[in-house]
Amino acid sequence: MPEGTNRAHRLSPQQRRVWMHGHRLAAQFKVQCAVLVEGKVDREALRGSLLRMIERHEVLRTTFSLQANEEFPVQVVREPGSLFLLEVDSREGNLEATLEQALRDEQRKDFDLENGPPARFILHRFADNRHILIITLPSLCADEFSLQNVFGEITRSYRGLLYREEITEQAPPYVQFADWQNRLLEDNDESDGKQFWVDVDPGDRGTATFPFESPSRGPFDPGSIRIDLTAEIDEQMNSTSTSRGFAIDVFLLTCWEALLSRLSGEPEIVVNMLSDGRIYEEMESALGLYAKWLPVRHKFSKRTRFSDALKDIDLSVRKASAWQEYFMPAQGRNHGRDDPSVDSNGPAIAFAYQVWADPQWVGGLRLSLVSEFACTDPFKLKLVCRQFDYHHRLEFHYDPCAYSTEAVEAISRRFVVLVKQALSETDAVVDDLDMTG
Repeated sequence: MPEGTNRAHRLSPQQRRVWMHGHRLAAQFKVQCAVLVEGKVDREALRGSLLRMIERHEVLRTTFSLQANEEFPVQVVREPGSLFLLEVDSREGNLEATLEQALRDEQRKDFDLENGPPARFILHRFADNRHILIITLPSLCADEFSLQNVFGEITRSYRGLLYREEITEQAPPYVQFADWQNRLLEDNDESDGKQFWVDVDPGDRGTATFPFESPSRGPFDPGSIRIDLTAEIDEQMNSTSTSRGFAIDVFLLTCWEALLSRLSGEPEIVVNMLSDGRIYEEMESALGLYAKWLPVRHKFSKRTRFSDALKDIDLSVRKASAWQEYFMPAQGRNHGRDDPSVDSNGPAIAFAYQVWADPQWVGGLRLSLVSEFACTDPFKLKLVCRQFDYHHRLEFHYDPCAYSTEAVEAISRRFVVLVKQALSETDAVVDDLDMTG
């Protein structure tokens, strides 16, 4: 990376949390996507689109410098420089097997956070008209929603270079967001937003323990299980959500919390819900670590009806989203008494709902997002629900030090059964819903 005129800024609260965990979990704290490119690729236009993206988004040329006796580094924005795009001839390999191995290999490679570059690009050639572009970033520089924006940015930039179209709007600098978040959260005023999070997450919670859980020691190397919901379940979920007026993401979150309560025997459940953190319009297409995992708390009773839990959790989600800029990672759990980036309650149970990007056509090319991976916060068990048009895929990510593959498979089966039951008997008592099928 060229030296240029470098500017140093404090980390955001989200980045400080990643940095604290990164010393132990650096091998997994990555954000990555793969884009399938079908058609005749203009390599110069592709390189140019990646360069243009790096020029527009400062976070893609940001490095991190840790000074002596300092706990956290500063982030240093470098001047635009050259692009390193590795091209690999993979015509002899099977696409799926080669891609899976390439993704895993990239995830396990460390970044030189001090010297850069903070973005790695690999173009695999499977045929003259079939390529896959793999993009890998450290979690300090991107979040789950950045991947969708990277895909959109590459598409727009490639189109602009082919047709000589200028992209005039400026991408918001991430360091400005970091400075704003630090000022907002460090201000001593007792705002309604700060008080909301103290009330929601007063610091007395632990993480639920399930009958399936078998804690052991070892590296954080998450596994995952995928389940595609059947067309019948998807159709029923869409029709029921329309007729009863609930959002599908909140319905699935309610099913998740209900299952956790049933399995653990704990009436009060807290799940960390992924929120994109882009609260202003100019942030919507931004790259960077904006996202936060917001705690959503619900207390079940022996007579709680699923429909009532759905309404209560919907209200909790709305309030959490409305005050998300005031949530400091781990702040509500320790009231800021200790370092705000340390979670005193250990790895979380988490939930995320994301809409998959549609394929794009550009200059005779068809670009499709075919893979996403993101780890921005430690977890014991995380449910990621992905929406593809009207089809949903469930991904159960887990820490092997907490759960075996067989245990997560059992949890996933019970979840699908509970989803079917909740759709058929939305007004039933939660404890009466079948989970075994």
